[in-house]
Amino acid sequence: MPYTHFRYIAYQVPTCAKDKDGNTIFEISPQNKNLKKAAVPDLKGDVKKLGEDAKARVTRFLAVLKHAHAEVQKIKGDNKNTLKIFMAPEFYFRPTGKSQTTGEPAYSYEEYKAIKDVLRKTISEGDTFNNWLVVPGTIIWKWTGSTQKRPNPSQLKAYFNTSLYIKGSTGSSTEKASKVLEKAWASPVDGLPTGRHGTTHTATADKGTSSELYVKYYGQDKLRKHVFSYGGVRLGLEICLEHLLHRLFSNDANNGGLLTATLPFPGYTDIHLQLLTAGGMPIDKKAIAARLNGYIMRSDGMGSKLQTNLCKVTGIIAGNTPAALDPNPDPATNTKCFSDDSRNVERTYAISGESSLAILRPPKYGDKYWFPQKIKVYKRHRV
Repeated sequence: MPYTHFRYIAYQVPTCAKDKDGNTIFEISPQNKNLKKAAVPDLKGDVKKLGEDAKARVTRFLAVLKHAHAEVQKIKGDNKNTLKIFMAPEFYFRPTGKSQTTGEPAYSYEEYKAIKDVLRKTISEGDTFNNWLVVPGTIIWKWTGSTQKRPNPSQLKAYFNTSLYIKGSTGSSTEKASKVLEKAWASPVDGLPTGRHGTTHTATADKGTSSELYVKYYGQDKLRKHVFSYGGVRLGLEICLEHLLHRLFSNDANNGGLLTATLPFPGYTDIHLQLLTAGGMPIDKKAIAARLNGYIMRSDGMGSKLQTNLCKVTGIIAGNTPAALDPNPDPATNTKCFSDDSRNVERTYAISGESSLAILRPPKYGDKYWFPQKIKVYKRHRV
């Protein structure tokens, strides 16, 4: 039976910020001496392959998810027809400074696979998270290998910023439990050691040095993965810079846009819910891909104002004619109006500095970019 409603549950947590002088700081330690006291679901999968940093982040994320589940259970009215969407910010899984396995702010390929495996199996196996969709931010990792899906014939150091979505059990044999999405290309806040971050969109990859590879994804097969269906609800997921570059809402394949014809269902106006996991990316009206009366939701790990949003698309303005609402707009010129329901929160679970779930504030951070950690349960809406 298709979902008739959805509920957004945002994990508000800093994943990158700036110091008092405005310099970007990537080193947010996952350690907290009280973390072992956290109530965590039984971890499944390749737990033994997780390094200390990765295990701490996986443990905290799943403990927060468990608390979010408990908060939702306290609300009457949710049932199997309500899709619960839990989303963390970009960079949630980025090792502090130098990881144990790579010596850089990126996990190894083996740890990357282990993080995915533990999250997938812990969330999707069993009945606890039935009718939940979980987006655990992104994972920063590197490797020097090469496969058909990730060609790297020169065996250079290739860096990735990867997200995934994980579906709780639906009882449907046709619903794949999870899928990996690659960020189209890196931005300076990704924290990679060097590399070229230019403004051109023509190359499939750029080298930072003779031994480094910064992967860029422009193929329609990769972009298609950003649009998917779950229980009759059609969703689009973007990773930070992709939103600014209009990856979901552009019909210009030469500029890295997703072609309407390649989607498994008709057109951009049929995306019910648009998801944005980010590290310093506000919502752009010209990049909204959700249909009229659809929604866009955001979780941002580096914000000086609101870190999470839930917004309803209330109108479509065609081109340069602000008075004309067009149900079939030109993606290159339109703007979408939206109402911001970001403060329409039904329950809040505060994660204080004394909590075992809290990420401790680094001493160098500026006050402007450090914000309270919370689980924010928004009110239920009709799809």
